[in-house]
Amino acid sequence: SEGASGVGQPLDVEHLKSFLLRIVPPLLEEDVLPDISVLEKKLAESEGKLKKFISDPQERLVFIYRTLPPETEEEGEASGTEAPSFSTTYEILLGFGYKNVRLA
Repeated sequence: SEGASGVGQPLDVEHLKSFLLRIVPPLLEEDVLPDISVLEKKLAESEGKLKKFISDPQERLVFIYRTLPPETEEEGEASGTEAPSFSTTYEILLGFGYKNVRLA
């Protein structure tokens, strides 16, 4: 019997999203767990990619890129100008690809 462990049962998108929400925040190497609402929203927006990952045996990788806002709080306070507001963003990609992480 495959029982409650779920072994042998097909994975669905909701289980994959739940799994990613459990494992991604601890892997971010921060002292305090971040607000994951942005990641939750991105996972919901990327449901088609997650379905493809589940159903296509050629898709073996899911990349989750996190872009943090620049650390300019001290610089903005020192110069008396307000720093532009940036927020943490996530991008979800399948397979190998190139991601330019430099900010303009």
